[in-house]
Order: sequence, then C-alpha cells, then structure tokens
Amino acid sequence: MYLCDYHTHTHASPDGNSPAEEMANAALERGFSEIVITDHFDVAEEPIPEYADFVFDLPKLKREVEEAAEKYRGRLKVKLGIELGQGHHIPEMTRELLESAEFDFVLGSLHNAFRKRDYYFIPYREIDCDALISEYVEELYEMVKTVDFDSAAHLTYPLRYLKRELPEFSLRPYYDGFAQVMRVLIERGKAMEVNTSTLRKGAGFTMPPDELIQLYRELGGELLTVGSDAHAPEDVGADVAEVRRHLSELGFRYLTVYERRKPKCIPLI
Repeated sequence: MYLCDYHTHTHASPDGNSPAEEMANAALERGFSEIVITDHFDVAEEPIPEYADFVFDLPKLKREVEEAAEKYRGRLKVKLGIELGQGHHIPEMTRELLESAEFDFVLGSLHNAFRKRDYYFIPYREIDCDALISEYVEELYEMVKTVDFDSAAHLTYPLRYLKRELPEFSLRPYYDGFAQVMRVLIERGKAMEVNTSTLRKGAGFTMPPDELIQLYRELGGELLTVGSDAHAPEDVGADVAEVRRHLSELGFRYLTVYERRKPKCIPLI
C-alpha cells in the first residue's frame, strides 16, 4: 500500500509545534511514501484574537519543505501544500496567496462563517445549532463553488466540537445541503478529503462520517484524499491506513495524489 498523508501542520501554523523535517521523519518511520505539509492560511480581515501575534512566514516554510524533500529524496516525497481557509471571504487575498508559491496541493477549508468565530470556540449549548449548521452548509457551498482548491477539507468540521457538548445532534436534516456541496465538487473535478483526526480524538467517526462518504459515492464522487490533520509528529499518518481499507470496503477504488496541483489516481489498497 502506497501510504500518504495529505493534511499535516508544522510550526508554520499557529497551532502547530514542529518543523517540517520532524513531521517528514515521522512519516518515514511509519512507512509512508509521501507527506504533504498543509499549513494554515486563513483568509480574514483580522487575525483570530488567540493567534494575533502569529506571523505566517511562507518563504521560511518553503525552505523547510525543500530541505526536508532533499534530505529524504528517494525515501519519502515531501510536498508543499496549504490549507486555505475561507478563501471566498476575501478573493483578492486568496489570489495573492496562490500566486506567491508553486504549491503541490491546496486544501479548501471552512473554519468560520464570515466575520464570525472559528467553530472551535463556539459554546454550542448556548446557541441555535440548527441555524449554525444551516449557515455552515451555505458558506461551504459558496466556498466550494468559487475558490481555487484541490480537495475540500474536513466537511462537517463543526461536528468535531458540537458532538462533544451535544452528542445526540444529527446532521441528517442537512444532507440535501451537503449533497449540493458534493455535486459542485464532482462538477468541478475537485476531491473530497476524509479527515481522520476525529478518530484519534475518540469521536468514533471521520470528517465527513460514513453516511456522507457513501452519499458522495452515490452521487458519482470518486476523487478522495486522506489526511491525519496532524499538528505534531506523533499524529502523522494516524489511522490513514485503516481508513483507506475502510474506503475500499465502501466501494471506492482509488485515492488521489497531487504534484504541482495535477491529480493522479492510485489504488486504495
């Protein structure tokens, strides 16, 4: 099995803590053939207050990735990616970022609604969660319809936190909205990420969960990427092999990998 992790973060992300070389070494030690560094670039008028002092240094990140790629050449592919958050909120900022480097891979993500808090910080017991998820799906639709990305990251992102406070909450009433999002992905030739981070954190499901992965397949979706969303070396590649086998059981045949943003399908198992 050709193992690859398409969602990892270094200390170039405000919530990461390790250089690219350490993340790459962890991937190599676990038998992976490829790792993509996808540090955060969240499009916003103002930084998140908790990370106000953080400065994203893309030139430094590029150097680190290039040095790791050279160090592990022939043993591990180390690629430069980016997790582009809320790219539709300020299109000019998005264009500037994507023109500033030759990325191998771009994750499109949605961490917050326009001018609102990251879903990580929401007190779910105190709000109308139905309204929040409805707004999330609407924003997600706008993001996947308009932003230049390769794979849509962690669909159902708010569920990662919402379920901790309201375990009985169901996404089923919003499946039609998610179906519209998936149809756009399919029409645009974009992949959908299966994010494994919720498994190691004890949630018992991936993002998106199985029912939505199956819905994607029923709609004709075939392009998938798998990522651990690791922010530290110990989490690199976590549950990736197991999730790939599970995706094969669900009827998928291929995984999508990228180089200079050009997709290539490889067998899942």
